[in-house]
Amino acid sequence: MTEIPRRHVLGMTAGAAVGAALIHPATADASPRTAAAHVNEEAGDGDWGTVPAAVPVPQERWFDNDGIDTADAPGGDFDGSGYTFPGEELPAGRLDIDGIVYLFPAAAAGTRNNIVALGQRVELPKGRYLSGLFLVAGSYGAASGKATVHYADGTTQTAALGGHDRYSGSDTLTALYRRNPAGQKDPHQVVIATAEVAMDPTKDAVALTLPLTNPAEPNKSALHIFARTLQPAAQGRALMLRAAHSTTSLLDSGAQSVEATVINAGTIGILAPDHLTLSVDVPGARTVAPAPVARLAPGEQARVRTGIRRSPGTPPGTSRDGAVVARGRGQQAAAARRALTQGSG
Repeated sequence: MTEIPRRHVLGMTAGAAVGAALIHPATADASPRTAAAHVNEEAGDGDWGTVPAAVPVPQERWFDNDGIDTADAPGGDFDGSGYTFPGEELPAGRLDIDGIVYLFPAAAAGTRNNIVALGQRVELPKGRYLSGLFLVAGSYGAASGKATVHYADGTTQTAALGGHDRYSGSDTLTALYRRNPAGQKDPHQVVIATAEVAMDPTKDAVALTLPLTNPAEPNKSALHIFARTLQPAAQGRALMLRAAHSTTSLLDSGAQSVEATVINAGTIGILAPDHLTLSVDVPGARTVAPAPVARLAPGEQARVRTGIRRSPGTPPGTSRDGAVVARGRGQQAAAARRALTQGSG
């Protein structure tokens, strides 16, 4: 059994020069479009391929905990103390988070809606995947452990899978209150986050063994999994963009920082001669200099910062629809459309 390597390079701070890229391990806009279209919008023809849509995997057969209540359907017990997430504050059914579709469970009286990670082996649709993506929360603290990916050839790999404590501020899904053992609103914000496990895209994955954490009991940290989705690998040369957003940070040049995560979703490594860069197309601003990504192995990802400056006459705080665009080999490789706020840069 081998361990999936943590792929990262120590990077610069938020004040780094334009074009700084941080290589880091896999980690996390509602739209009816498919995930492939969302994260690889307007992909160029020719050298850059299309990334398959992510595949939500039903997991009701493994649900063993009722952690979501509503006023009309009480009786759950997320943490062993009788507290639950409020179903009125959470979605149900297909849920799109940054281009990845999940199947989020609904709240119903007496119905289980999440898995407590106790080392169970859960089967996967056989296939070649970049990663597994999860919606998770910890009870009584953050919880994590080693997950094991099983491949059709009999080999395995391990990778960390964990979640923040449900009380850890705001996150992917945030509810302004929880329900107490009596089913009443308790004004304590609770959250559900995303997590990701890297997989070997050259092998057929068939199953995943969850980490061994604790049962849902008072004062014991347990990892709860509400949904899981698989991201298939693309063949050839292909890119995805995730988490594209404007920031309030400035680069050393004084330009406003715009960030995105670029993922090599294909089977071919990206090298310096591919001239991969990230830039921003938005009315009222210009990219100071495209941010280069010199090297990206299959399955690897980089958080990339590029800088923009407002055009004369564009007031600070202006928000306009634009796109973060990855270009390489003389073509557009991927683009993610977002509303981008232009600050003081």
